[in-house]
Amino acid sequence: MAKGDDGWDVVSEDFPTRVQFEDIGDEFIGRFQKVEKVDGSTGSFDLYVFSDGSVNGTDGEEGERFSVASNARIKTGMKKARPGNQVRIRYVADIPTNQDNPMKDYEIAIRRS
Repeated sequence: MAKGDDGWDVVSEDFPTRVQFEDIGDEFIGRFQKVEKVDGSTGSFDLYVFSDGSVNGTDGEEGERFSVASNARIKTGMKKARPGNQVRIRYVADIPTNQDNPMKDYEIAIRRS
């Protein structure tokens, strides 16, 4: 829980800008803040929240927060991230599945602060 400058305890914040990886090579870099458990219509999932982000080399607005939804590869890579670490997530390949859409494969790199 964050304490605001005006004495208010912030218990719920606006939803961060969602990072979408659409094309192989898409990349996000940001400073990891926290992981939130989100209850969605198809079940719960982890949402990774970042600050100081850039998407494909374009910096976000000052103070803008970003979110990345988890999949198996992202969840595995993010287990090693700690709040304050700079994280790079790059969409590197499509993995064929028995479904209509392939699974996205990611490379996750961490720069410890």
